[in-house]
Amino acid sequence: MPARAAPSAARRVIAVMDVPPRMPLVAAVAGSLAHRAPAQRPKPAGAVPRAALTPGSLACDLSGNGKGKRPMADAIAWQESLLPIAGVQLRLRRAGKGPPLLVLHRDTGTLEQLPAYAELARHFELLLPEHPGYGQSERPTWMRSVRDLAAVHRWLLAELGLPKAALLGLGFGGWVAAEMASMAPLDPAQLILAGPMGIKPPEGAILDQALVSHIDYARAGFHDQAAFEALYGADPSTDQLVEWDICREMNYRIAWKPYMHSLTLAHLLGGVRAPTLLLWGAEDRVVPPAAAAGWQRAMPRAQRETIPGCGHCIEMEKPAELVRLVTTFAQRG
Repeated sequence: MPARAAPSAARRVIAVMDVPPRMPLVAAVAGSLAHRAPAQRPKPAGAVPRAALTPGSLACDLSGNGKGKRPMADAIAWQESLLPIAGVQLRLRRAGKGPPLLVLHRDTGTLEQLPAYAELARHFELLLPEHPGYGQSERPTWMRSVRDLAAVHRWLLAELGLPKAALLGLGFGGWVAAEMASMAPLDPAQLILAGPMGIKPPEGAILDQALVSHIDYARAGFHDQAAFEALYGADPSTDQLVEWDICREMNYRIAWKPYMHSLTLAHLLGGVRAPTLLLWGAEDRVVPPAAAAGWQRAMPRAQRETIPGCGHCIEMEKPAELVRLVTTFAQRG
């Protein structure tokens, strides 16, 4: 697929308009799909066809060093539902047994199956919603902020009768999780934030996806490009590009100005009483590791772990390390 020119500032008009003035072909296709009911929107295809993702078909690097792979015992057999929350149909997948763990996905959405999810489901009741406006969840035309998104997920937990579920936020999802915790400081059993957006780094900047192509932005999340290609393929499918574009439009709608951070969140986190773990890939090129200092100032009781040789997408690049850190932290209470 030919490389596209970097979008101009006009591309960000998506944040307040449903039809931007000029869009590349993939964006135009995404725009035509964004307001359809969830069942009518395409599921992105990864490197492996979805039909081929059967139990035992995935491999998980359990050594954490990229060398010792063994088949997972099972890929996840998700229990899937659509729940009416805040006027839209929210897609929720559940699997596993144990204490509830709400996983909040990235600004690029999430694949249907990941080794990290399968391993986490051995230890937790895994709850994986797709944010409104992402994946197969309907887009709420009224939503204008990440705090709005956090309130929707608080509503979801109340609907499920699980207000004290532990929260695992991945990148952008870490920002959402932190906003949720600031709304109910005593509620989360644990708060685990992996390379979270949401606080402006004291040095460097959060990578602006408006300046790069969809593929380059997704690749920037990986230190090891072989890990990216194992999941998405060397040349991601058109369906996947459409999915990334749908996500990007929603990102601009709720997280454009200021870009991918909040002016208020750092002032609201001091009241959070949940045990908190900050995880950062040492080679994160999306949210610079220097950003952790801002989070630790806002949450001085938080613990921090750095994962060597890992980029932004810890759950996809170092799944075994993520699972080890999450389960160990959860067991400590």
